[in-house]
Amino acid sequence: MTSAGSVDFALGGVVRIRIEAATDRDVAVVVRQIGPVQVPVEGDADIVLSFCDKIVTATPLALVAVGESGATDDAFYILSGKAKTPGKAAIAFDQIGSACRIECERSLPAVPHLLAIINMTMLAKGVLPLHASAYVRDGVGVLVMGWAKGGKTELLLSQMEAGADYVGDEWVYVDPSRELFGVPEPIRLWRWHLQQLPGLAAKASRSAHLRMSGASLAATTCSAAERVLGRSAAAGSVLRRAKGVLARQAYVQLSPRVLFPGHCLGSAKANVLVWARSSEDPQISVSSAEPAQLAHSMLASLDEERAPFLEAYRQFTYAFPDRRSPVVDNAPELERQLLEKIVEDVPILRLDHPYPVDIAQMGDILEAHIVSRGTAPSIVAADSAAETGLGERRTHD
Repeated sequence: MTSAGSVDFALGGVVRIRIEAATDRDVAVVVRQIGPVQVPVEGDADIVLSFCDKIVTATPLALVAVGESGATDDAFYILSGKAKTPGKAAIAFDQIGSACRIECERSLPAVPHLLAIINMTMLAKGVLPLHASAYVRDGVGVLVMGWAKGGKTELLLSQMEAGADYVGDEWVYVDPSRELFGVPEPIRLWRWHLQQLPGLAAKASRSAHLRMSGASLAATTCSAAERVLGRSAAAGSVLRRAKGVLARQAYVQLSPRVLFPGHCLGSAKANVLVWARSSEDPQISVSSAEPAQLAHSMLASLDEERAPFLEAYRQFTYAFPDRRSPVVDNAPELERQLLEKIVEDVPILRLDHPYPVDIAQMGDILEAHIVSRGTAPSIVAADSAAETGLGERRTHD
């Protein structure tokens, strides 16, 4: 691994991230989390990352949550990453929203809480992070919000073959004028997505198909074994856990540039808001929704999404009671103010559907309602930055 010096990233031209003394591997770790948005950044960065092989502390850590976090007299450490992978990361939680520094051991597969820290930094700059997807079809910008498994990614996929333009998935950022942009991170596609959309399946590699098939078969085997050995409480518990782990591996991740070649936008204007919800009703239905109801529901969604981050933040404030981040402490109120502006005077459609859903049918039904409303075209521009990995936003009339 050779050092490339400092490497900068920028999300929507709003949040600037810098990796100091970056290696190719360090850059790859960050790209997997936020997408290829490398772009030279002038001046100071909002988030500064550094990677090392081993973090050595001058004194033993005082453990806060055993196996999860600890602290010295002046620094706080996360002690594990995804799937409890051991490794340290020093995070200055009280600096979040201004100039936050993170030092991360290379044994960790990802920078802990990086997206949550980016989201808080966006919020400090007056931009709302939303658990959402967004696309533009026939000049109409559509922002889809909802809880996990609410159908956000499925709606995005339904528009892919119709020639829609990708704006974002998983996390979309919206300013008070409803200008929005996304994180071009890889999109997670489940086996049932590929089964419904042959064109989508063709974009996944053969090795990805084999991995998904293997995970699915192993999960099925666990289910069969659970039925045979289920009389044993201990055996049944182990098999249920194993089945859950395997089922969660039956997916593939593909870049938006692979799924939407030539159709990735740096930003767009949202003309329609969609509140997507899974339902026990087998029918797909679309109706109008009240702005206040959507805003209140999305506040709950945002609270749920940052729960793991808030747990770490509480551990930090336990270790350092006099050190706090104003933006983290005031996040619910800042989000409420921004949401109330975003949902004003704009069509809001509530989409209820079964889960899993017929992806193509859901997209057709929603599009018919949008067209029938005669929604005004959004102001958008194909942004070459989204295709080349640059992070600046550009829009044209």
